[in-house]
Amino acid sequence: MERKFTDPGVTETLKRFGFLPGNYTKVVVSWGWDEDVPPAARRAGVELWDFRDILKEISEKSREYRTYFTDDTMRTLQLMAMATKS
Repeated sequence: MERKFTDPGVTETLKRFGFLPGNYTKVVVSWGWDEDVPPAARRAGVELWDFRDILKEISEKSREYRTYFTDDTMRTLQLMAMATKS
């Protein structure tokens, strides 16, 4: 918690972007976690996002919409999703 959310470098960066304490959601993105992590995260007010679910959602959306992404990462994910469509 300290390193991810209360470190002075983190809080200063959040302030520069206009986020004040209490007006944003704390999120940890990971490739899964142990059983004891979700209850601890809830107690700490932290949301857990599974990176595999994020990739799956990006892939599904990329198949649905033919938007051209100029961001290299998004374009690569879109092309990957299109390539695995069949």
